[in-house]
Amino acid sequence: MSVRRIKKPCPGCGATDQYRKVDEVCSNCRHVLDSWAQHTAEFSQKKEFATVIIKGAWHWYPQFYGCGPRDQPEGFSETRQALAITFAALGKRMCAALLDWKDVPHKEREGAQPLFFKPDVRFPKKPDEHYARPAKYPSSDGNSGDLGYFGRIDSTVLDLLRKLWDHAARFAEMAYLGGVQDGRNMLFQLAKGELSPSELAEDDVRLAQNMQNSAYLHKKLSKGKIEKFAV
Repeated sequence: MSVRRIKKPCPGCGATDQYRKVDEVCSNCRHVLDSWAQHTAEFSQKKEFATVIIKGAWHWYPQFYGCGPRDQPEGFSETRQALAITFAALGKRMCAALLDWKDVPHKEREGAQPLFFKPDVRFPKKPDEHYARPAKYPSSDGNSGDLGYFGRIDSTVLDLLRKLWDHAARFAEMAYLGGVQDGRNMLFQLAKGELSPSELAEDDVRLAQNMQNSAYLHKKLSKGKIEKFAV
């Protein structure tokens, strides 16, 4: 029995697929439907929830943003602050419930962790050391101490949030360290005659243009939006 195919637009997206069967949608729509079915199936499974501390946790933001470069671009501090607030708002938004500390069972309260926290990563312990030396992690040690709010959050979502925060923190520091190294390399190139003052002047013009563009974007995109997500 031959398969009947039709060249009319797909009832789902309107695209024309010469291989579409008469009683089916196109291959793209079929992929979307299958993906959505898999997505809903995952969410219908039994979830595991973790209890986290909400208020106070937003103070964990990349230490790089706390000190920053000596010559900070316009909008640097505001963007740093917005990053911290955004992570806090996202975490709060994803929590199933916000609970006062009195509403959380004592055992669950003791096991709660901040939404974002500094991982304890250490170098291999040397023979003459009593303790392994901790790796300098790009995060602030600040905390407001106000830990009266708790939230229950899907453990899978919590893991994704923490990975997002962790990668943002480390990528920011790597970008900063890369810029510092680029500056050192430029000085060495000047000293060796591999870079001329005229070429350096051209680089200065491009850098000034990029900084001007960054400041313009900051003014246009973040005006009035930082306070919007305050927690």
